[in-house]
Amino acid sequence: KISHDFVNALNDPSGPAHANNKVVAIGAQQIDRAKTFGERHGISTVYGSYEELAQNGDIDVIYIGNTTGHHYDVCKLMLLADKHVLCEKSLTCSLEQSLEL
Repeated sequence: KISHDFVNALNDPSGPAHANNKVVAIGAQQIDRAKTFGERHGISTVYGSYEELAQNGDIDVIYIGNTTGHHYDVCKLMLLADKHVLCEKSLTCSLEQSLEL
């Protein structure tokens, strides 16, 4: 639900988050989930893995709204791909993982 709220806020033309922001792709561990989310929010580029999303050179910022247990791996993947990352709380499951990122 929080990912839906995030995209809705970005797409709201009257909201402060809208200024020149656009969600251009969605990634998920399962392509069907990515497609469903994309269809609901008008996002045509969908990926069935986070690795594919990380390889898209047209993406500057990644929003991570999956479950906390996956935050560390996905954040690390995106950071290593030179993406800016906005991650939901909590950042990771441990202080050590957070410090590493």
